[in-house]
Amino acid sequence: MPRLAEMPIGEFDSLHHQPNVLTVELRADAAIGAAMFPLAQSPEAIAQDDIGTDCLAVLIIDDTSAAEEVAAADARFSAARCELRRLSGDATSWIAAGLAGPAARRQSVRPGDVRFVIPRGLCEAGEPVQVFE
Repeated sequence: MPRLAEMPIGEFDSLHHQPNVLTVELRADAAIGAAMFPLAQSPEAIAQDDIGTDCLAVLIIDDTSAAEEVAAADARFSAARCELRRLSGDATSWIAAGLAGPAARRQSVRPGDVRFVIPRGLCEAGEPVQVFE
């Protein structure tokens, strides 16, 4: 696994709502369910256009993270000259700081469903995609 600079929890708390800060989730699904970050995205859900030289990508990593996925994220964000850091602490400290919480359980989720994120900008064009008449 690549050696990444750590970002203290307090610093992340003050920065994570800024538009140039990407929170990248690289933990296993069970770990995400126990401590979910509301603004976190999987690397695949982040459009290449959202990664720029003024970007700060904060990786959410723990012992359930696959080394290959972390290395791939490191290569992708580093190639775009995006600053890359790892959030310090663990699920217990993230929950205590109010940054993460248990994922809401819904009846509509079925085994085998795939999580997805609507890409930024898709619904922000200023005009409706479809008009009800």
